[in-house]
This record gives sequence, C-alpha cells and structure tokens, in this order.
Amino acid sequence: MANLLCCCGYKNRLVDGMARNMKLLIRLTSKRAHIKSIAQSCQIERNVCYNSFLLSNSYSNLRQIDMRKLLVFRLSTSSVRLVRSFSNNNKFCWKCGGKLRSDNSFDDSIHPAEKFYCPHTECKALQPPSNEDYFKQFSLPLHYNVEVSELTRRYKKIQQRLHPDKFIHACEEQKRHAAEQSSLINKAYDTLLKPVARALYMLELNGLSLEEGEVAVDSSLLLEILELNEEIEELQEETQLKTIFEENRDKINQLIAKIELAFQEHDYSRAKQFIAEIKYLVNIEDKIKEKTYFH
Repeated sequence: MANLLCCCGYKNRLVDGMARNMKLLIRLTSKRAHIKSIAQSCQIERNVCYNSFLLSNSYSNLRQIDMRKLLVFRLSTSSVRLVRSFSNNNKFCWKCGGKLRSDNSFDDSIHPAEKFYCPHTECKALQPPSNEDYFKQFSLPLHYNVEVSELTRRYKKIQQRLHPDKFIHACEEQKRHAAEQSSLINKAYDTLLKPVARALYMLELNGLSLEEGEVAVDSSLLLEILELNEEIEELQEETQLKTIFEENRDKINQLIAKIELAFQEHDYSRAKQFIAEIKYLVNIEDKIKEKTYFH
C-alpha cells in the first residue's frame, strides 16, 4: 500500500516528470478500450495502480477527466516505455516518449532507413515495426508499376541500417526491434519485387483476393503457354531461349501497364483478369531462368 499513492488531494505533489507522462497518456488514449488496457496491459518495471480510470462512463474527451481522480504511477526512467502500448501508429518513441517524424515518403533527401529511428539526437532508438503498408516501408508511392531498381536500392540501404548484426551490443529491446524490422522489410521486398505477389498484395490492400479458378483465362493464351513450355523443354541453345525470354518479358511489361491502369481506375475485375494472365507468363519466365544464367 505504501507504493499506491492516490492523487486525490495530492495534486501539488505531482512531480514534473509524472505530469508530463500523464498528459502523454491522455493524448495517446482516445477510446474506452485503450483506457482499460492501461489497467490490464501496461508492462513496466514499477507498480502501476489504477482506480478512477474505469469509473466514468464517458470517454469522449479524456482531457476533461479530473487529474485528481487519477492514481499516481510510480514512475521510473523506464516508465515511459508504457507509451508504446498505446501508440498503435508509432507516433511516439517507445524509449524517450518524443514525437516521431511524420511520413517522409518520396523525400529523397532523407535516408530511407531514418524513418525507423527516433529523430531526437539524444535518443536515436530503433522503433518497433509500424502498421504501414509495404510501399510506405520503402517510402514509395502506392503504384503497381514499381521501379524495381529503385526498390532494390532502397531495400539495400535500409537493411544496411536495420540488419540484426548491427545491434549485437545493443539492449534486448533494440535487438528485438531490429529482428522484427529486418524480417518485415525482407517480406515487403519479396512481395513488391514479384509482379504477381505485388498485384495480389494490392488486391489485399483493397479488401479483395483472387481465388484459384475465379477468372477464366482465354483459351488461345493457354494454348500458347502450353506450346512455349514444350519448346522450352526441347531447346538447349541459349540464344533461342533468350529470344523467347525477351518476347515473354515484353508481354509481361504490357500486362504490368494494364494492371497499373486497372488499379488506378479501381477496375478490380479487370485487374484480376490481367493478374490471372500474368501468372502464366511469369511461370514461363521462371522456367527459362532455370535453364539459363541471364535474367
């Protein structure tokens, strides 16, 4: 009980640090469920006590809650870590509580990995993964027709800064964030790099999916694919294979442009049709790559 000190009647005894943290929590917590999570989910190394969080039936404006009704958090330097439990959008640093930089998409003057770190020079802590889509992870515009060379360049620059090997001597918190961030970036890169995976992901972003057999592919294309497969199996001359590869790549690029336009126009049924077709062409390309060294 000695650690549980009620704020009611003790407003003047609140230390500056405690007041700042309380204001931050109020700013971050805007729903009743979030209030409840303060009592149930906070994981700091000090005792946390609560009383009046659950007394009020109105949570529409937390700034109106009387500070005197709140119980004192027994604060320590680590208590600011509580902030990360309430910031689903990673707007505040888990370590120092400072505000993180706003989205720096399309700003080439900023290193693509900077967005993953606290911007405050006295902190510079690596942040946990955000809920941003894969395009924003690389600060790229949300377009299907991705410039692969630029995607790869950004991927390499980010991984140079986020790879877990860079955090061997860091605290456990930073090591965990590095592993999670690196894994997310790898997954995002693999998805955006491949035309089919990228298209399916963009459908997912729009709440859609493409089920097997959902779209009927033109029989003439299927016949062409069958003949190409047989021809690739028989051919051994790399020059001939390269010719087929380049012709097939041109068809893929044409479909990529059509899929991009379909997404821009929100014509998802047409996008699905083109995605079903590009799957076959990408399979042809992969088959040729297995027999040759060129890409």
